[in-house]
Amino acid sequence: MLKESIYKLETSLLSPKIRHSKEILEKLISDKFIEIGKSGIIYCKTELIEALINESDKTSIIIENFEISQLSKEVILSTYKSVNRKDNTSTLRSSIWVLEGEDWRIRFHQGTLSFML
Repeated sequence: MLKESIYKLETSLLSPKIRHSKEILEKLISDKFIEIGKSGIIYCKTELIEALINESDKTSIIIENFEISQLSKEVILSTYKSVNRKDNTSTLRSSIWVLEGEDWRIRFHQGTLSFML
């Protein structure tokens, strides 16, 4: 059940509808959020939201090998590989989700290019 919930949250962040909605992103992303992108660029919450709502590239990304580890009652680590079907690149990803109030919010995310498909 928890794995399915976190999977749905991760996949929602790949949806163009969600990625272009500042209101929804504000709810899904923790105010303390940090991302280390696959490019090596570090983003905070406001920078990430700005980048997502302004992106124009329509990628087709799928998630493979999705797993979670419950680090505590309020902290989940998710790991997976994302595959961009448009350019056939893959990225190893990890996220930390934190239970804030009654909602899971993403607190940390990192992507590392993978050279193995």
